[in-house]
Amino acid sequence: MFAPGDCWALRLGRRHSVDGRGSIRCNHVKAETSAYVCMPVQGECQVLGLLHVALGADAAAAGSERRLRSLVDRVGPALANLKLRESLSVLALHDPLTGLYNRRFMEDAIKRELHRAKRGGKPVSLVMVDIDHFKRFNDTFGHDAGDFVLNAVAKELTKNVRASDILCRYGGEELAILLSEANLEDALSRAEKLRLAVRGIALTHRGQTLPPPTASFGVSVYPKHGETLEDLLKAADGALYRAKQSGRDQVCAAEPKGAD
Repeated sequence: MFAPGDCWALRLGRRHSVDGRGSIRCNHVKAETSAYVCMPVQGECQVLGLLHVALGADAAAAGSERRLRSLVDRVGPALANLKLRESLSVLALHDPLTGLYNRRFMEDAIKRELHRAKRGGKPVSLVMVDIDHFKRFNDTFGHDAGDFVLNAVAKELTKNVRASDILCRYGGEELAILLSEANLEDALSRAEKLRLAVRGIALTHRGQTLPPPTASFGVSVYPKHGETLEDLLKAADGALYRAKQSGRDQVCAAEPKGAD
C-alpha cells in the first residue's frame, strides 16, 4: 500500500519510466529495482488503478512499453465496467437515501430465514418500525430535514443491531428489522432498547435544533404469528398499527395467529 503521491505516474497522470540512469524514482519502488515503468489505468475519465512492471535493462528499451500501453488500454475499460456493475448491484439492493437494504432485499432475506428456521426448528422475529409524526418534520422544517431525521434514526438503529440482523428501509419512514434466532421475548426486549435509543437522538439540522424523534414498533415471530412472509408482515404491521393507536413511542407484539 502506498499514497498516490508516492508514484510519479499518478501525480503526473501519465506514464513514468525509469531506465536506471539517474531518472527520478517513485517512492513506492524498491531500491533493487533498476528499471521499471508505471502507467495509470484509466476508465470513465478517472484513474482506477496503476500498472507497475519491473523491467530488465534491455527490455525497457525493446518496445515493451507499447505492449504495456496496449494492456492498460484494455484493462481500464474492463475495470470501469466492473465498477459500474458493482454500483448497479449496490443500487439494486440498497436504499439510496439511507444506505440500508431495500424492501426487495428484505423480503428475499425473510424467505431465506424462514426456510432455515423450518429446517432447524428455530424462531425468526420481524420488527416493523415507524417514525412517529414524521410528516410534522417535513411540514415544519422542510423535506431535507425529514431526510436528515430518517438518516439519523437509520444510523442509530444500525449501531444497536447485531451484525447478523438485517435492517432495511421498507418504505417511506417505515423500517424493518429481521432478527434471526430470536424468540418473541428476545425480540420485544431488543425492540424496547431500540425504542429508547431512538428517543436519545439529539438532532441539529443547519444550526436548528429539531424535536427529539420517537418511533413505534410492531413485533411478530415465526411460527407463533405465521409461517410465511405474508403472515409475518401482516402480523407485524397489525402490531405496529396498535402501537400507533395506543399513543405511539411504544412496542407492541402481534396477536397470535387465528386470534380475533
